[in-house]
Amino acid sequence: MNRSPDVVIVGAGIVGAACGAELQRRGYRVVIVDQFEPGLGETGSSLGIAGLDDQNGADLDLQQLGVALWHDWLARENWSSTVRSSGSLWLADSSADWMLLQHKAEALRDRRVACEIVPGMLLQKVEPALSDSLYGGVFLPDDLAVRPTALLHQLLTDLPGRSFGPASRAVVLGNGFVQLAGGKRLDCGAVVNAAGAGSASLTPGLTLTEERLTVFPVLGATRFRRMVRSHGLTVRPRQDGFVCASSCPDRDTNLAALRKLVRSLDPADATADGCVVSSTSPDGIPIIGPSPSQNGVWLACGLGSRGLATVWAAARLVADQMEGHQPPIDDLRYRPERLAHLRAAKG
Repeated sequence: MNRSPDVVIVGAGIVGAACGAELQRRGYRVVIVDQFEPGLGETGSSLGIAGLDDQNGADLDLQQLGVALWHDWLARENWSSTVRSSGSLWLADSSADWMLLQHKAEALRDRRVACEIVPGMLLQKVEPALSDSLYGGVFLPDDLAVRPTALLHQLLTDLPGRSFGPASRAVVLGNGFVQLAGGKRLDCGAVVNAAGAGSASLTPGLTLTEERLTVFPVLGATRFRRMVRSHGLTVRPRQDGFVCASSCPDRDTNLAALRKLVRSLDPADATADGCVVSSTSPDGIPIIGPSPSQNGVWLACGLGSRGLATVWAAARLVADQMEGHQPPIDDLRYRPERLAHLRAAKG
């Protein structure tokens, strides 16, 4: 006789898979469902950076916990083909930015984050592709480069209970069950809504917004060893050049910012712009915790462009909350009840 799962996770992206892996590690029987094949949503378009954001943000404690938990998982799992410890550099191209960056580094050290202040004259020893006109940088050795889709498939392989396709589309989440479009009802102890942008259609009162990054590959002789961030511009290495991502949609502005960072740049090497879309909450802070509008349902969504950095922290918070344990960070700012629309939809 088949046992009902302890937890059904809706959404087979990296967030849902991480929640499944953490819960399974704790002994829970997990089933994960999705209407699409894994990797077709936000995970598939991720930049693959698991590290602290140079803009910090209100979720810095979640980012810090997330990066630490990445390293915990790396110590237990064989992910060498999908996760690489490259570190990242935050850069300053003016004296004012250099002063600000050094203050940020001191603040990170106060939080026990490993980082190294690198004066401009030494930057090229850390990253030869950089311009010699930069004022300095901060090196964060614990930041990781991830192949998110490849890792996602690894995680899902270790979760025996999984079902994908149109018939596995969740249509109703309830207290102790998930109703699927194909007519099947999955009874369970708890439900996790980790369906990315689709989460809002499954939880009354939940609102998510789009966060867009402009992305353009630069294919040429310039190669980076590690990830680089400056003024909202992110550079991620790849074998045939590098990829840039920016919150600014204007191509000329992005190329001008890139020229300040790179020793040499031929604009012709920059290929056509693309776009990475992720879902975030109305206040820009991830939504992690029990849903006020649905008994027995936990939310793990709205992680935005920092989702890969915070994914294991989100999984840890969900599992701790389910078990009634105090999470390693204060989770009140992430709990869904802070959002008025969710509170109003209760009942």
